[in-house]
Amino acid sequence: GVKAPVSLNNINQIVIQGSGIGSTTIKAISVFSGSSLIGATTNCTDILIQDLTLDGNNLLGGNSATVNFAGTNTRITLLRVRIINASGASTWAININNGTDIRVEDCISDSSGAIRLPTSQIRPYITGCQVLNSGNAGIVVNGGSFGRIVGNTIRDMASGSSGIDVGGSSDMSIVGNTLTGTNAQILLED
Repeated sequence: GVKAPVSLNNINQIVIQGSGIGSTTIKAISVFSGSSLIGATTNCTDILIQDLTLDGNNLLGGNSATVNFAGTNTRITLLRVRIINASGASTWAININNGTDIRVEDCISDSSGAIRLPTSQIRPYITGCQVLNSGNAGIVVNGGSFGRIVGNTIRDMASGSSGIDVGGSSDMSIVGNTLTGTNAQILLED
């Protein structure tokens, strides 16, 4: 397990690859100190995280994200990643700010919060993902343009939570998603 977040500050062109969901796990251990398992507070380019499970071990505090990229980010891809055991009311499975070409594909958030791309997203792609039993929304994209939210399954959100929440966005395709157990299925805001 890990004691502190895996920091990717100012990292470019890196692959974090496991052997598959359930086969490779990065897990916070009891002395873990931090609000994310993998992340960066500065700019990143060409990051690929794939084929693994991220286990917060219920140690991430409130207002946290299991995968968290702040700063300006270009070509960040999460592919076949399962996120489990995150905790806190404001917990996000994935939180990537100010992104261009952000891809989240075939990922699973199980009781670990939403997939959130909160600000200035150009070509965000969230496809084939599952968000299950989230304490907040399922998928959130704000300020997105020319993106796709396609073929995702969102199930059993907390009361009053949106399944898909898209605000301040243009030219977004939202197609073929399955949403059950949410009060506001799809919320489109100015």
